[in-house]
Amino acid sequence: MTTSSNSLVIEGPCVSLAGIQTKQVAIDPYSRLILDVEKKLTDSPHLVLSDTDLIFPGFVDIHIHAREDNSGKFNYKEDFRSMSQAALNGGVVAVMDMPNHHEPPIDLNSWRKKQMLIEHKAAVEVIPYIGIGTETYPIHGHKLPYKVYMSPSIGELFFQTEEQLDIVLARYEEKHISFHCEDPEILKISANKSTHEQRRPAKAEISAIKTAIRLTKKYNLHTIICHLSTKQGLQLCLQAKADGLDIKVEVTPHHLYFDTESVNNEDLKMLQVNPPIRSKEDRYFLLAELKKGNIDFIATDHAPHSLSEKDAGASGITGLDTFSLVVGDLIDKHNISPVTLYKMSCYNPGQFINPFSKHNFGKLEMGYYGLINIIYGNQDKQLTTDDLYTKNRWSPFLDKHFSTINQIYPQFD
Repeated sequence: MTTSSNSLVIEGPCVSLAGIQTKQVAIDPYSRLILDVEKKLTDSPHLVLSDTDLIFPGFVDIHIHAREDNSGKFNYKEDFRSMSQAALNGGVVAVMDMPNHHEPPIDLNSWRKKQMLIEHKAAVEVIPYIGIGTETYPIHGHKLPYKVYMSPSIGELFFQTEEQLDIVLARYEEKHISFHCEDPEILKISANKSTHEQRRPAKAEISAIKTAIRLTKKYNLHTIICHLSTKQGLQLCLQAKADGLDIKVEVTPHHLYFDTESVNNEDLKMLQVNPPIRSKEDRYFLLAELKKGNIDFIATDHAPHSLSEKDAGASGITGLDTFSLVVGDLIDKHNISPVTLYKMSCYNPGQFINPFSKHNFGKLEMGYYGLINIIYGNQDKQLTTDDLYTKNRWSPFLDKHFSTINQIYPQFD
């Protein structure tokens, strides 16, 4: 594939598995595909970056809650249009949407309805997870990602016991399944504790991860452990990987940045999520393993609520608007390699989403999707509500200073 007179060319430090190399990237503004990537394509690129900037492919977030289904019940929290704006604002060009809705995609008919809704409203690529419940079955003839809630969530897609889950997953042998790991029986025992963190204790996640590992081995599953938050849970997953199981791990920005020992009770209320914010020991271990490259995905678990709902104790926080800012911050202030973060935010999620998608994501290569993300270094950016496109205009990173800013390139109307 060669460049044309209509192609847009950007030059700068490009991040890939091979490292950081200054190259020119040519993009077709009509197909939005990368036409070519070389050291020299033209003497007159449209945009030349400095050596303190970085070019990433558009980020891929494999775990978000766009909130919209065909009922429209939760559109006041977010819909596909506002989610898309927040995603592009954060440098994210493709997402995977979770099925804990009132009308979740669970079969071919409901999946097709969800796809039509996405095609009419979303400005980024959206792949919906298919929900697994006590009465569901795989959708044959289609390669699709599935989601299991091992404990109660919004809607009816959850399980009461490990035995119940085991019976159902026998139908899903060799499927791609993402697990929300919280043991429902431990949650039931802990239900009357005084704080959210005590009601959803670390041992609930650890127990559920043990179950997910056992079922992965039993049914030869391709497994993702969603929003992992505990040191012991990650240790179990790393051992399962070493034992040859196909288990990948997803970590959120909020579990990397916040812990119960450094956040006051009022802020913890706004930071309420499932699984909860954990201890400093858990957080530091996640950061250390991320730095080593032992995390597979950074995913936001973007789950907006109205501010009044948050004040009343709703679980879930936003993350799409700040995806790129977090990546830049991890590079600049936590000394994590851009290549390591490229793997977790571009390459690995691209490898996961591409079989389900109409485009290829995650690489700065010919034929791949060409909305790319520029991270400009040497900045001083304080996040305000004016910087957010999600409907509730709130972020756990409000007022934080960042030393980078980002831009999707090319810009499209």
